[in-house]
Amino acid sequence: MAIASIGTYSNQYYDSSRPFVFGYTSSVGNTINLVYIIQIENPTTNAWETVTQHLKQPMEWSVTEFRIDPSQIITDFVEFGVAQYLPTPDNHLVMDNHRVKCRVKLTEQTLSAGVLSYNNDENTWFVDREFFAIDHTTKHEETYNKAQHQFAYAHWLGGHNVTEAQFPTPEYPGAAFMTDMPVLTRQCRGDNMIMSFATEIKGLTLKADIVREDGTTHTNIPVGTMLGGVGVNQLGVGIPQMLYWLTMSGNLNPVWSAANRWDRVTWRMMNGTTPYTKDYTFIVEDCGCQEEHIRLWWRNDRNGVDSWTFKGTYSEKVTSSFERFQKPLGHRRAGTENNLAGGYIKLNTFNQQSSGVGKINIKAKKQMTVMSAFLNQEHLEWLSQVSTSTNVWIEDRAASSITTWKLTPVTIRSTSFQTKARNTRLGKIKLDLEYSNPVTTNRA
Repeated sequence: MAIASIGTYSNQYYDSSRPFVFGYTSSVGNTINLVYIIQIENPTTNAWETVTQHLKQPMEWSVTEFRIDPSQIITDFVEFGVAQYLPTPDNHLVMDNHRVKCRVKLTEQTLSAGVLSYNNDENTWFVDREFFAIDHTTKHEETYNKAQHQFAYAHWLGGHNVTEAQFPTPEYPGAAFMTDMPVLTRQCRGDNMIMSFATEIKGLTLKADIVREDGTTHTNIPVGTMLGGVGVNQLGVGIPQMLYWLTMSGNLNPVWSAANRWDRVTWRMMNGTTPYTKDYTFIVEDCGCQEEHIRLWWRNDRNGVDSWTFKGTYSEKVTSSFERFQKPLGHRRAGTENNLAGGYIKLNTFNQQSSGVGKINIKAKKQMTVMSAFLNQEHLEWLSQVSTSTNVWIEDRAASSITTWKLTPVTIRSTSFQTKARNTRLGKIKLDLEYSNPVTTNRA
């Protein structure tokens, strides 16, 4: 066996939503095919598990190379989910399968005396580079002038760090929040929010700079414990989550009081005093969101989770469809209507309470129309991801708490989304929603 890999990139991130191809050569002259398997690392045991049978890849027609595309298989193992709770001591939760560690093992299949054969002992096969797969929904324009290993995480993470000098090459893995959310937003004091965060750097902690209502400033305040390792985590970045963690850790009193609350919060991931992500700033508001407004959560274009409160008006309705059927009124148990012994106390009761027309196959859906407040173009472009997201939820605020939340799945029915109106910098969003689960109805 004399297989060589084309390219030496290892421990890189590849976007499983796009094809990516690995190239190989063999110095064995009678090689007809490469036989290979794909293995994925178990995030709990760190053992390599084979997820395919023996697969074959013939040589390319025009070049003496074998090219393997593992993306279509690996994408089935990359998952997405929303943390339904945050552990009280940590304010973050590891999302094991949001990024999957993979590798390829190969051997040659040769033709000798008219017989194709290969060594089926996988322990002796060539072990290629280890790499990571993630569903990153890379946009076409983001691939300009980049190699395929630069499409997704490693390049994207490194390119979004506040200090570029920390990363000597674009391929060097970094850390970033998995969102296109504007760096400056207005958030209500009661808005629950979690954010997906990916890192290949250990020892990072969520920290915040706090400006209080009287102007007092607190800097680099931890609002969560140090992350335990690398990979994808979901962290509580909403005002309720930060306040709760400070309360549980016994650090609330120096930085907050009911008479002198938070006015502005800027947060980032840090190692000691060194920032490893860009800053995000919340202008904190009292806006009555618990009663008046609708808060949506959704899977965003970075395979993370975003959320936003739609502060305009909203309406609800129930739509239904059904089939009619006709049935006879039946017969009487007594000869006359006015017969107390027959069970009819009032005249003509039987005919009044019996229906000759029935409804069957009843289907009902709850629908909603929500409106936003006026927003700038940056916010509109970010929120346009709601209309193309595969997973959208409405937060049931009455049933949610600071560390757990009830999310009801909905489907976006709107087919267009205007991110900029003519001759204006501000616009509103109108979304038509439908609850994904039908309304329970009577059976016929």
